[in-house]
Amino acid sequence: MSKYIFFLVIFVLLLAPVALARDETSSQAQTQTTAQKTIKAGGQDQEQAKEQTETKNQGETIKIQVQTEAQEKAKTTAELKEQEQERAQKLEQELQAQQEGEEIKEILRNQNPVRLAVYSLLAMENLIGGIGQQVSAIAREFNNSIQGTLVAEAKIKSRGFWQKIFWGGDKEAAADLEDEIRQNEARIQELLNLQNRTQLKQEIEEQLQVQIQTLKQEQDRLTNLAQQETSKVGFFGWVKKIFR
Repeated sequence: MSKYIFFLVIFVLLLAPVALARDETSSQAQTQTTAQKTIKAGGQDQEQAKEQTETKNQGETIKIQVQTEAQEKAKTTAELKEQEQERAQKLEQELQAQQEGEEIKEILRNQNPVRLAVYSLLAMENLIGGIGQQVSAIAREFNNSIQGTLVAEAKIKSRGFWQKIFWGGDKEAAADLEDEIRQNEARIQELLNLQNRTQLKQEIEEQLQVQIQTLKQEQDRLTNLAQQETSKVGFFGWVKKIFR
């Protein structure tokens, strides 16, 4: 039996360079049309700004562009809900306007609830009294983390077929994602501490709780994504376990 395993390993080792080269060639061919993919994510802040991050994976460059824009603070809960509806519509329009394919749309679709929650937390600053500025500061940190999670998720989703077969998941991207998750979980706990020690009107507290719950759900989704990617061992990982 061990003889058959030995010959199988030799065969795969001979096949691997060809398969990986083919994967790389295919990826480079796609680069002509996909290297300029741009994900435009409309995070919010108090100042006009624009930042851009690039990540390269299998010859493909994915540009993540996060734009921040000035935002008016809501004066009433009715105004807050109206602003949230307008922002949700704008995010959906941005999503539908994307022409880079379903993979990019899916990444944005996954992140949009967090972007909307960040927007809401910033908009309600004047409605939550003394903790308003602290909540806004945490929201801006979440806004900044969107760049990191977008990049990591894009790397995971764009990993080549043969790389998955032979090497498994993108462990580096999964680790980056887990790092963002740890920081975001600490931010969520900080929001909960602020909420628990502050007396708010019921409708305001409910609005705050909705946004916190949205942020928690996103961390759960990203945790599952990172765990699934880490669990993809690949052929060489499997061989390493056999001969360990």
